[in-house]
Amino acid sequence: MPNQKSHAPLSEESRALAEQLLEEAGGQLQGGVLSTKIPGLKKCQLQEAFELYNEPGKDFWVLLPGHIFDAEAAAAIVLANSSKPRKEKKDPQEVFYEVGHLDASIVADVHGMLQQHGGQLQGGVISTKFPGVKKCQLQEEFEIYNEPGAPGSGDFWVLLRGHKFDARAASVARSLFGRSKKDVQAPQAVPSRQSWFGASAVSKQQQQQQQQQQQQ
Repeated sequence: MPNQKSHAPLSEESRALAEQLLEEAGGQLQGGVLSTKIPGLKKCQLQEAFELYNEPGKDFWVLLPGHIFDAEAAAAIVLANSSKPRKEKKDPQEVFYEVGHLDASIVADVHGMLQQHGGQLQGGVISTKFPGVKKCQLQEEFEIYNEPGAPGSGDFWVLLRGHKFDARAASVARSLFGRSKKDVQAPQAVPSRQSWFGASAVSKQQQQQQQQQQQQ
């Protein structure tokens, strides 16, 4: 039996858009550029409507029917795409001014999480539990440790003030939380010292009342 096509044919709308982009680019364009402009576009679909040129060791090019591949024009297109300005990373201080201070409740929750996990946690774990929290905000309230050469480079550790980074504990935590960061639970609200003593006083009063009723 003949092999059936495993892809849908190129739609007229996508074909027209591809033709327009190719004409604007002088008759040829990188396949990767076209697939970015037209999401879901497949090489096999393009091959049915246009001519393809496989540049050795590089991306393939899509050509209008009858167009001859121009190496010089291709180099100019590649240079133009690579010279587009990239977004510069913002200075951490600028980011801090934009986002502001951490909410006191978040600081308390992060502090509780750190206490529950030995005084240190990966920054990625905390940002998973508290979306939108920035490193510069955490640095204002806690200590930050950038572990050199650690797996998943780029991540950092958040430490309680005065806590010394424990590499052995970090290795254990990495293997634990690396499988599923969802297992890390934010701590429950801890009753204040005042509310605790208040509850204790109520409990003692109830005991005294029970004793008096028994004596009667």
